[in-house]
Amino acid sequence: QVVLVGAGFDMLSATLPKHVRVFEVDHPGTQSFRGTPDGVTLVPADLAKESLSGALHREPAFDRNVAAVFVAEGLLMYLDEAAVHRVLAQLADGPGARTLVLTIVTPDTDGRVRLHSQRRVVDWIMRFIDEPFLWGEAPAELERTLERHGFSLETVTTTMELRDELLPPNAHGRLPRSSGEVIVVARKPET
Repeated sequence: QVVLVGAGFDMLSATLPKHVRVFEVDHPGTQSFRGTPDGVTLVPADLAKESLSGALHREPAFDRNVAAVFVAEGLLMYLDEAAVHRVLAQLADGPGARTLVLTIVTPDTDGRVRLHSQRRVVDWIMRFIDEPFLWGEAPAELERTLERHGFSLETVTTTMELRDELLPPNAHGRLPRSSGEVIVVARKPET
């Protein structure tokens, strides 16, 4: 089973194999604007007011004893540090094995949590629309954070590594420098 946390309007669920049970946990207001993709269970939850664990406990199709992959893409950077730790603790909750796939923004050379290629006007706009990035960590710190919640860091992949692996060399100029966003895979063994 796969749980997409804060899925928004992302269509990742449509690309997953049909035999996988997919749950999208997101704000009811967001889900009301979106149809239910085939084979996907929408779990409405305002994660600012309700725990992820509580939302999944309400959903009878989610089996806490079965291994689960949790995907939090483009989410954690909008939470403060305390909220990130709450989410990680909730992701670790349960007897089945847990795999995390997360995107994390690493601080830039000045220690700011932002996309490294981001212009100052974007910083201002994000603050103006009340969507600033609040949290990010360097991979070494992230490893300790994950261990604190019972996860072991498996891989950290940068956007530049993905660029080099997936794009032909003549297209590398489209992504000339690192964005500072990394894709993280971590695991918690079955308990």
